[in-house]
Amino acid sequence: MLVYYILDDHGYFRLFRQPYNLFTILNTSNLSIRYRAEIFTPPYISANTRPQITSFKGQTTLNTSPIKVTYGEAVPIIYTLTGTPGTITATIVHPGFRTHSQAMSMRLVHLQITDIASSGQDTYTAKVYMPPNNFILPPGPHYVFILNNGTPCTKSVWVLVG
Repeated sequence: MLVYYILDDHGYFRLFRQPYNLFTILNTSNLSIRYRAEIFTPPYISANTRPQITSFKGQTTLNTSPIKVTYGEAVPIIYTLTGTPGTITATIVHPGFRTHSQAMSMRLVHLQITDIASSGQDTYTAKVYMPPNNFILPPGPHYVFILNNGTPCTKSVWVLVG
């Protein structure tokens, strides 16, 4: 058994079962199953140029429950970014799950982001447009990420599309 799940900071959670070794199989009195859980943290997680979303659709308390959005909606966001800003992009991810090299229902859609403007020291505003319809992205819970030169934000925003 092997399962992967994307986390809101763009790391990965992995749960797997270790196979039996030959001694365990021969000694049938001790057939215990060993499970392991790991969190993989990519090297870019420690980069200091990661955006941090501070407001999404006017809400500053994020990820306590999903924020409801609709297809085609222009969502105002506020984010902070220390260091030199690069190319800012946005994506929406349906995490799904992965098992045995199969990605079950995983989706990543690039979102249009416009009207990026500085609103103070290291603070920026922008509009992110949700996908146009359910053919592009099915309704349900998703994560929205803002990326700076391809490096994801410190925490994604949990949204409910539909």
